[in-house]
Amino acid sequence: MSKLPVCSGSAAVRAFAKLGYAVDHQSGRHIILRHPSSRRLTVPIIASWRKERCGH
Repeated sequence: MSKLPVCSGSAAVRAFAKLGYAVDHQSGRHIILRHPSSRRLTVPIIASWRKERCGH
C-alpha cells in the first residue's frame, strides 16, 4: 500500500478553497471550512501554521 502525501494545514485549507470551501471560523487548533452546499469540514492546524499566519 502506498503512503499518503503529507501536507500542512495551511496547504490543505488552500486546496479546499480551490474546491469552493471558505473559512467559517477557527476553534482552538482547528479551522472550520464551509461549502456553499452546507457541507462542513474541519482541518487541524499545527504550530508552524500559526507562525505563518500570526508572525510568532
